[in-house]
Amino acid sequence: MKPQDFYFELSKNEDEAFFLITPKAYYDKEGCLSDESGLADEILPSGFCELAESTYEYNGTPENGRQLLIDLGMKEISFGFQKGESSKPGEDDFDDEDEDEEKEEYDELDELLKEDDSEYKAFDYKNLSTDKLLRHMRVMIDTEAFEEAAKIRDELNSRETQ
Repeated sequence: MKPQDFYFELSKNEDEAFFLITPKAYYDKEGCLSDESGLADEILPSGFCELAESTYEYNGTPENGRQLLIDLGMKEISFGFQKGESSKPGEDDFDDEDEDEEKEEYDELDELLKEDDSEYKAFDYKNLSTDKLLRHMRVMIDTEAFEEAAKIRDELNSRETQ
């Protein structure tokens, strides 16, 4: 594979930075990062080291690592693990206003998902927008809560037939 065959994202936590790198063909088909190890090892410049499947660290500054990948021909996108839109070379990583709006949406979703301690109540998905349901379903699948994901899928299917 060539560098042009890969997507990447620079991901930052409070005290560390890492790169998510996955083949375009896999991501475009599956909608997620590849779980195969070492796919980009042959094309990455020195200084990059795989931490886990599709996850790499760089021994220089994150910005230098980002620029190296862009210069190689990899396409930078947002995989959806951080708030914000796809970043483009030369632009700030994220817009604070968009981040605040997404935080409010997540806070609203968290509030709706809280369980009543006195008795168990099934969650009513009818009150959520389709976008929020799709995002929540992805979370349920990622956390292997398949029964809950199936309930969300059923709600989405019922909306399509209306």
